[in-house]
Amino acid sequence: MSIPKICRQCGEKFIIEDEDLAFYKKISPTFDGKTYEIPPPALCFECRLRRRLNHRNEQSLYARKCDAPGHDHSIIALYDEEAPCKVYCQKYWWSDSWDPISYGQEFDLARGFFEQFGELLRKVPRISIFNTKAENSEYCNYAYGLKNCYLEIGGIESNFTLFSYNSIKCRDSADCYMYTDCENCYELLDSTKCYNVSFSRYCENCRDSSFLYDCKGCSDCFGSIGLRNKSYYFFNKGYSKEEYENKVKDYDLQSFSKQNTAKRNVANHYLKYPYIFAEIRNSENVVGNNIFDSKNSQYVFDVLVGAGYDYGTENCRYMVICGLSTKDSLDFYQQGANTELGYEICGGTTNYSAQFCVRPVDSRNLLYCENCDNCQDCFGCTGLRRKQYCVLNKQYSEKEYGELVAQIIEKMQTLGEWGEFFPPDISLFAFNETPALYYFPMPKDEVLKLGFKWKDKKERSYQPTLKYSELKDSISEVDDSILEELVSCQSADTETKEILEKKNCATAFKILPQELELYRKLAVALPRKCPNCRFYERIKSRGEIKLYDRRCECAGKNSSNGVYKNTREHHHGDSACESRFMTAYPENDQRIIYCTKCYEKEIL
Repeated sequence: MSIPKICRQCGEKFIIEDEDLAFYKKISPTFDGKTYEIPPPALCFECRLRRRLNHRNEQSLYARKCDAPGHDHSIIALYDEEAPCKVYCQKYWWSDSWDPISYGQEFDLARGFFEQFGELLRKVPRISIFNTKAENSEYCNYAYGLKNCYLEIGGIESNFTLFSYNSIKCRDSADCYMYTDCENCYELLDSTKCYNVSFSRYCENCRDSSFLYDCKGCSDCFGSIGLRNKSYYFFNKGYSKEEYENKVKDYDLQSFSKQNTAKRNVANHYLKYPYIFAEIRNSENVVGNNIFDSKNSQYVFDVLVGAGYDYGTENCRYMVICGLSTKDSLDFYQQGANTELGYEICGGTTNYSAQFCVRPVDSRNLLYCENCDNCQDCFGCTGLRRKQYCVLNKQYSEKEYGELVAQIIEKMQTLGEWGEFFPPDISLFAFNETPALYYFPMPKDEVLKLGFKWKDKKERSYQPTLKYSELKDSISEVDDSILEELVSCQSADTETKEILEKKNCATAFKILPQELELYRKLAVALPRKCPNCRFYERIKSRGEIKLYDRRCECAGKNSSNGVYKNTREHHHGDSACESRFMTAYPENDQRIIYCTKCYEKEIL
């Protein structure tokens, strides 16, 4: 029987489903002959997600010295010089020159677990950044095999991608988000196999196009939504090649002013056409958004799929950026790849039966561990590699391990810690250094009230040498002297302090040589906002990690009284559809939302 609950943090109502209760029982561990049941969460889905995000720094990078013995070289790190921990460069951290076990500590049964684990986190040296096999791509994080990239987060085997997030095998692109096998793209989101496509989302196998939404197999199209295998379409109308080229000339994207005009006109044009309630493909019995090749998964967002993996998710719930054959798991952020029986995990890959962990990798039977690789049967450990039967980084025999963990869990139960994820006060990051700021933007006072940390920015000694409004309108007019300028961010001039905090605005930015080269190649105008503000706006354009119960609006709607009527020129029938669905679009959203069946009738 499902259980109604009130979130301990935000006070909102939420439901613990029967399937959730069965899952908690299934993963409850047994130590010293006794099973310790994992209790239902006291926080709602969103508050649980925010708490996990607070333990992961993706984009706040710092230049600092390496703390390894005999090292004094500068490194790029997730921690600044004032961090309460030692930070080692990647090469030294992964070497055998030091042993995380040497920092092991006895568990004190008179004190709480989280307090002692927080002490261990500050004591064991931290790896500077997660950036493997990088070539000329130092300022990248959670990345693998990148070449010539800058501020690429989560990228894999991409080349010359800038200011992007989760690019997989992409090249020569900038300011993109969640895209795969793409080239020569700009401001492209949630797309795959595109070439020379800009300011677009949900595109597949498209080329030489701009301002497309949910278009597949299209080329030479502009300002259109819901197209399939079309060419020379301009604002959803077909033209000859010559007519199309003449119309597109009016929206020369090399010009910033014309770029802005295009954004406004396209946004208004899109409102004339329906949106599908969620992006769900090749899936069965799923609820959420951006779901592919999945089944029996609810409240799931941004499922990752790829070659070599049989499915996205199966029997999963409450997941954000997950997949690649993830099964029977709950409450993940950025975790996946052949993972099973996981719960409350942030980051990592390829795990079996890991709970309450941050970035576990290739491990099994972990509880309350952080950044452990190729480990099993460990509790409350950090930075370990290829270890078993460890508690707080101290080695035990199998029997000793089981007995001690049983005692620790019983202590945690008396303090209300058992079944809870790591609290915010032991995180080595401030709230505004983590993705929590972008998904759940809040002002400093509210952040502190909820028990999170906040990192005040240091007083900036620099002064912009050029206002954003003084930038040349067209990229064709920009010469290399721009590389010497420090440009003010438009947000810093136009937004309130509270908004700037939410965006983590840098207030000013420089145009890098490789950046200028790419803008010229892509024929797009220089940006007027700093990379942080641009990233924040991309995140917000994708909608909330939240679902709303709504009805298909195929017959239009009268917002004043909720009565449905045919107000749309693309209406396909005479009566309103009765379908209901869970969607990320709230009721007050301007867009008209259709069910899958009705939407497919509108596609051109």
